[in-house]
Amino acid sequence: MDKRSIYILIAYSALGNFIDLSFFTCLPVYLLKGNSSLYAGFSFSVMSLIGLLVLPFTGNLIDQGRKKRLLQGNALGLSCLFLSYFLLPPEAVFILSPVILILLNFQSSLVKTILPLLVDSSKLLHYNTIKSSLDTLAIFLAPGVSLWIFSSLSFHRLLWILGFLALGNAALASSLSLSYHKTKSSYFSFKQMKTTFLFIRENQHLLYLVLLFMALNFFIGGVEEIIYPSILLRHYSLQEKFLGIALSCTSLGAIIAGLSLMKKSSKRDLTRTIFLYIRKNAYFMIFLGGFSLIVTNKIHYFLLFCFFQLAIGFATSRVNIPLETSFQKNVALDQQGQFFSFLAFSSRILVPLGILYSGFLVDQIGPGQTLIVNNLCIMGIIYLFRKYV
Repeated sequence: MDKRSIYILIAYSALGNFIDLSFFTCLPVYLLKGNSSLYAGFSFSVMSLIGLLVLPFTGNLIDQGRKKRLLQGNALGLSCLFLSYFLLPPEAVFILSPVILILLNFQSSLVKTILPLLVDSSKLLHYNTIKSSLDTLAIFLAPGVSLWIFSSLSFHRLLWILGFLALGNAALASSLSLSYHKTKSSYFSFKQMKTTFLFIRENQHLLYLVLLFMALNFFIGGVEEIIYPSILLRHYSLQEKFLGIALSCTSLGAIIAGLSLMKKSSKRDLTRTIFLYIRKNAYFMIFLGGFSLIVTNKIHYFLLFCFFQLAIGFATSRVNIPLETSFQKNVALDQQGQFFSFLAFSSRILVPLGILYSGFLVDQIGPGQTLIVNNLCIMGIIYLFRKYV
């Protein structure tokens, strides 16, 4: 087990997550300026959907390709795209952003696939917890830092900085020591994608989890992209940096949860825990929506918002880390690229539609009311799926 390469990969993942969330946070705010929530939601949904449609085809590339070169090429590609915004007119955001989202989605699946190649299965939970804690620290910093740069300088200056950070990630990848792992198949095919789908379908527990998260992501989609900005920026007239601080509290809660998982057993059954924390998240968001309707003082609401984001971040992380470890341990190494690409695609495919739906609902009934309605729907979904998972 090469600890140096493990920590290089963890650093690559953390910096990649900082880049990912910085772009993902600021792009909807950029689209929202001077436009309706429906327009911003529709534009962001189309871009995200394009990025996701390519995702299932990247699994074979991960399994068959030289993973070190893929890490380097992905980071260099992101760097070139970010820096090219300076050479093109503002309208280029609608062309370049979907490609950037494709590379960011690819990056996440690639890192998840490489870690089991470097780490013994008995140590996966430990290193996944370290990775998740550093990823979350990057995510904690990203909204506040990126929105501060966005509001103080400009969206394009932010992209310039992200371009150089991606270049640094390419340098990190070049220092990684990783042997070439190639599967028997040497070509891309729909047959291989079908095999991955059949594997998931035959595992009923896994299938219901995938379907559950697809349903949940439809109603969660648009929370940070449309609903939260509409509440804090429009309803309470706060500056973008306050939105960044508030979203960072979610990451702080996730860091605390990660530290609490360091000594937990990787054999623990998390099925009950998953439903418990999903239900808690729904309650927290219903409270957030309700308080936005009755609390008139923006400072008081902002403090309440930060408190609930801490709790939401904690609950979410207590599910995600062990669940990812379980997938890495139970899926064969030569199928993990296809599996994680399919999993990312299936769990996120309804997010763009959820963003579009939330943008429409925000314009019709208001952001606080939308948050309440969406999470009441989530409570109903949990009730329906509980007997199957």
